[in-house]
Amino acid sequence: TKVQDTGTQILCCAAVAMANPGAAPLSAAEAEMDVTVPDGVVVRKVDGGMTKVQDTGTGGFGLYATKAFAAGDDVFAYPSEEWPKVGKEGPYAQTVDLRCSHQDPSLDCVVRVTPLEHGELYADGSLEISGFDALSNHSCDANMYYDEARAVTVACKEICPGDPLTVNYCATNWDESSNMLAFDCVCGSDNCVGRVIGMCQLPAKQQWHLFNEGGVSAYTRDKWFESILEATKETDGDNFATVHQIASILQKEVVALREKVEELEEAAENDPGSA
Repeated sequence: TKVQDTGTQILCCAAVAMANPGAAPLSAAEAEMDVTVPDGVVVRKVDGGMTKVQDTGTGGFGLYATKAFAAGDDVFAYPSEEWPKVGKEGPYAQTVDLRCSHQDPSLDCVVRVTPLEHGELYADGSLEISGFDALSNHSCDANMYYDEARAVTVACKEICPGDPLTVNYCATNWDESSNMLAFDCVCGSDNCVGRVIGMCQLPAKQQWHLFNEGGVSAYTRDKWFESILEATKETDGDNFATVHQIASILQKEVVALREKVEELEEAAENDPGSA
């Protein structure tokens, strides 16, 4: 079970912060990580600044498009890896300098990140980072979603050069009300929820919109299904109908999975070396 999944549009993420020009220089980070920013994406400062959770990061950065993407296009891949440690066998580093390299070296930058704000923590205590994607910011009207099966972000609407690249954190978080990752959103979109806690807070219509869009994580989806099934113990009507909708969705997923297994088995028979 995942403890934490994990990025008019952008000035609303508590996960990164605007650097304070008057602050003393930061000491050396506990670790460094080289990341290559793909074509079509640039890491740069967020106009207007942002609120922050931890003082130890430089923050205030986000991802922006440098080319156009149509709805349904893959925007970038985000393969995850273990969060850097202090030395080879030390604890997880509490500060990591992401050295972001672009095709245009003049755009290169260094962004300091922290595990609370940018890491993915699992129930077994392991911690992961998804490279430059850790700087993806939230919007209640996001223009990308995560395709977890392929580890890529997908455009859910037209994206133009210069647009901030954003994801809806509610699609990958169920309930962050008990920790520091909840924050006040000021994106100003018609769908803005105000305080971003997770999918648990969204009206049913918005929950279904995120689900149908394709970006709801498996963990969040399971928690959502559980909440609906729990609600049916006390009420009928709409909730009962929703259970049937969920059953239909799960049935389709099982059929799709069975077909995929059959394809793999057939491929293995035709080419044993591909198994």
